[in-house]
Formats: sequence, structure tokens, C-alpha cells
Amino acid sequence: DIESFYFDELNACRRLQNNEGVAQFLGVAGADVYLVWAYEGSVTLERVLASGAGVLALADVMETEEAADALGGFAASLLAALMAMHADGVVHRDVKPGNVLFAQSERGAVVKMIDLGGSADLMDENLRLDEAILDPVYGAPEQFLEKKGLFGGTTYEATGEVPTYEFDSYSAGLVILQIAIPTLHNSKAMYAMRTQLNKYGGDLQAWRDSKEAQGNDFNFLTSLGDTPWDFIKQLTAPDPELRLSVYDSFAHPYLKKYVNSESGVGNKNKSSTSKKSKGIMGMFSR
Repeated sequence: DIESFYFDELNACRRLQNNEGVAQFLGVAGADVYLVWAYEGSVTLERVLASGAGVLALADVMETEEAADALGGFAASLLAALMAMHADGVVHRDVKPGNVLFAQSERGAVVKMIDLGGSADLMDENLRLDEAILDPVYGAPEQFLEKKGLFGGTTYEATGEVPTYEFDSYSAGLVILQIAIPTLHNSKAMYAMRTQLNKYGGDLQAWRDSKEAQGNDFNFLTSLGDTPWDFIKQLTAPDPELRLSVYDSFAHPYLKKYVNSESGVGNKNKSSTSKKSKGIMGMFSR
């Protein structure tokens, strides 16, 4: 219910108040009615995808000159934010474009996670395992059971699976995939893709080779070579035992060039001049 969700988010925000991977929580106001965060920006990945400018909009937000580096830099920043949460024992469980915020900092745009109401504190002995599914489009397959109705409808039930950090690995992989395939930027297309993927047992390669996937634009992803595709496949392995963890993802060849010694992650070929609130970003300031 709404009250339970409110207190779940409040507890999570307090638990992660000093965590660099999430938006900065300031406290409560109005007799504990409102949760208050510091203003760090208003652009989410959902807005970037909805802009119609594709990966060029992401490059502008990430302040990179090359679309390929925008994707890699974003992937590193997203996974760094999740790794910060995991270091404090918390799984986000609802990683999707609307919950990915581009926060402005002295070193440019960095990813921070928002909407912590569905997060799971693995240090909490009273963690509930029977909670409702949050978003089955991006959720790890072990989180829910898909049930077909008599008249074609689909419902989802929580499996009660103990949350693991690999929940977030899977969702992050699908988010990165969505950016890399322009035809999936539309939420309806992404929903259709996940339905197709489930049909193939979550096997991403089988989906890509299928007849249903042929209408998608793989040109940008193909132009990047085999390494990014292998990276995404490892993040989205259907078996959580075989899935690449957020921590181990930084050892993958795809991310290595986007990690620097100063801040942990960074954007290769970062533009020498700041482009904040210019160009494509101008549409987000309205």
C-alpha cells in the first residue's frame, strides 16, 4: 500500500543518506509527509530516450564527442552508482530509465539512482520477500512468474526469491541494450522486446537471431564490435549464477577504458568545453 511504500522509501533514503550512488536525501518535511532531496538536476534517462535524438542526446548529456563513448561512459557511471549501493548492502530492484538521474557535478554528468521505494536492504533481518513486481520489463527473470490469462492477458507474481545484487546487473544490462538499439527507445517497443525475450528463455543471442528481432536497428550496436554485445549478454544471463555482477563488470574489457584512477569512472574523449544546457540539452531545461 501507499503508506508502506512511503516508509520503505524513507528508510532506504536514510540508510543511503551519504551514499554517492543515489540522489542526496535531505530529510522529511510537513510532519513527515514529504521526502526532500537536494536538487542535482532533472534529466533522467527516460527523458533522454524520449527526446527523439537517440544516442546523440546521451552524448550531449554525458559531454562526450563520440556516441560510442557516450554509451560506454554511461554504462560505467550507471554500474558505479549501483556498486556504491551494493557496497552498503542495498539492492535497488527497480533499475529502469525513469529511475536513472543525470546529476550535475564538477566532473560533469554522473548517474545517480532515484526512487528507492522498491529497494531491498540485505542487512535487514525483516526483509519481505513477497512484494509486488515493480517493472517486469526490466526485472530479472528470477524475480517473477509470468502467467498467461485465458483471454490473452499477462500477469506477474513475485517468486519470493531472496534479492541478490545480480537483480540489478540484469536490469542495468537491459537499460544499456535499450540505449544501443534506437528502435527500443520507445517504451512500447521495449515492452514487446521483453515479451519476445521471455519466449526465448531470456537468451539474448537467441532473441537477436530470431525473426521477431529483425525489425530492430542493430547498426549502432554492430558498429561497436563484439565486446559491448558480449558485455550486455553477460549482464543479462538468465541464470543469476552465471550473470556478471556489478562489481565484476569493471573487469570486463568493454568497461576498462572508461575507468580512471581519479574518480573510478569517466568518459573517454570528454569534450574540452562544457556543453551543459546547450544544444540538445536545451530541450530538457524547459
